Order: sequence, then C-alpha cells, then structure tokens
Amino acid sequence: MAAEKSIPTPEPEVAKAAESTVKVIEDVMAKAQSQYLTVLSEAQNIALDAYKTMFDGVAKLNLPAIPGVAGMAKVPANMVDSAFAFGEAVMESQRSFARKLFDVSA
Repeated sequence: MAAEKSIPTPEPEVAKAAESTVKVIEDVMAKAQSQYLTVLSEAQNIALDAYKTMFDGVAKLNLPAIPGVAGMAKVPANMVDSAFAFGEAVMESQRSFARKLFDVSA
C-alpha cells in the first residue's frame, strides 16, 4: 500500500509572514485598481463632454445628414448592453477557469 503524502505544515512565523505579505499585496492591488477606475471614469467624462460639444457644434452647422455618422450616434442601448453582457460572460468564464486552475495546482 502506498504511503499517503502529507503537506508539511509551515511554521507559525512563516505562515504569519506569508499572510502579512498577501495582505500587503491585496491592499496595494485594491488601491491601484481604485485609482485606475477613478482615472478611467475621469477620462470617460472628458471624452463624453468632448463628443457632446462636437455633436452640438456639428448640429449648428446645418449640414446635410451623413447616414453613417447619424446611425452610429443612435445605436440602440440594448445593442450596447448586449455587447457588454457578452464581455462580462467571457470575463466570468475566465475568472472561473483561473480559480479552477489554482484549485488544481494546490
């Protein structure tokens, strides 16, 4: 009969140091993600303001309609929601895969 392999229990100091390191990494990552999302939101607001200004200015020029641009500006919200829902499903699939990968490697 084959002997069972047991995973050695780390010394308490090692385990505590590892926990501390993981906490520091999690804190740094959370702060970096928060800052990134803040910058992304600010950039999106700037872009929205710029597009609004541009479209308002073009509307005042009284130019003939350009079907391509007019169509792009009026994309139905459900099409946008559908595209992002697909992206979210892909991300959730990747998250699930990554978790399973870590479970297999443990």
